[in-house]
Amino acid sequence: MLASAGSPFTHGPHWPALWVARKPAIQAVSASPQADSGSTTRTPGPRAAPAARSAGSLTGMPSQSPVGSRMAIVLGEAVRGAADELKRKLCRIGAHNLGVPVSEVEYSGDGVRDRAGRRLAWAELAAIALRKQHLMPPGEPPGLEFVHVAHTPRSGALAGPDGVVQIYPCYSFEAHLVLAGIDPDTGLVDLDRYCLAHDCGTVINPDIVRGMVFGGTAHGIGVALYEQFAYSEDGQPLTPSFMDYLLPSIHEVPEIADGEHCTPSPFTTLGQKGAGEAGYMGAPAAVASAVNDALAGRGAGPVLSLPIKPADVWLALQRAASQRGAAPPGLRSEGACDRATREGGTSRRPGGEK
Repeated sequence: MLASAGSPFTHGPHWPALWVARKPAIQAVSASPQADSGSTTRTPGPRAAPAARSAGSLTGMPSQSPVGSRMAIVLGEAVRGAADELKRKLCRIGAHNLGVPVSEVEYSGDGVRDRAGRRLAWAELAAIALRKQHLMPPGEPPGLEFVHVAHTPRSGALAGPDGVVQIYPCYSFEAHLVLAGIDPDTGLVDLDRYCLAHDCGTVINPDIVRGMVFGGTAHGIGVALYEQFAYSEDGQPLTPSFMDYLLPSIHEVPEIADGEHCTPSPFTTLGQKGAGEAGYMGAPAAVASAVNDALAGRGAGPVLSLPIKPADVWLALQRAASQRGAAPPGLRSEGACDRATREGGTSRRPGGEK
């Protein structure tokens, strides 16, 4: 069963700040304590060389830092701005010490060089800025520290005549295909195959994006089949610990086939889009649709609440069987993943029917 999602993955405006310093290796520090450090260290690469070698976060302080999928979009702009300021200052220092105008030097991966090929390496430029202030250009303050504050692209304006406020610059997309099997005796659902495709624009850190996609999908499977905040009639929680609150494990999450597509956004620094909720948005709908598709194949009505528990599936099958006067046989949904299995290979499921 197919489910698709397109989402800005956002909740409000934020103003992230990025601090870049050369000591002598570039360090990037943001006010966003999430997985942004992996993207932060890679973003400056085309802008400032060497790329940031360490990244950290300021925690324990109130801020309006970006969350979720605004990391790469807004924080990426802050990184770009701070790295550009660093690059311009290094070019001014290099031009002054090479005795040429700033317009006659270029910034390269190993320092600053002029048109004649003369070069000042990174270590020399850092030494001048941090320890040899007498070699600094007139009026240029010592040090290599910069703060750049960025705002969400295309936001900040008041509502238009239609009352709509543009608070997010771009949208990510994903599509999920699920092949599910149902045990008619117990109502247990087994996810036989899972395929998904997503587009988050330019990928800055593939490992982090892939982790978000797979982890979000596992979370979405939990929402669809396992996770529930349950309460008694008098309001007492029935799931106070992970002994009672079910989470999907490696046994419940199938191997995920991941397809990646890139449509760069024209509104962000490197064409990146949000990926913070990748996987999570489409997984619950796709899994629930696969289960209900299997139930419909036997005339059973759909289950309309999440999580879909074995008792829900079993009761739906029993109601359909009682209306026909027959016991429900094993069921299985079939879609693009199943057809791909028949054409290109075999599929295995631990236990249950195929």
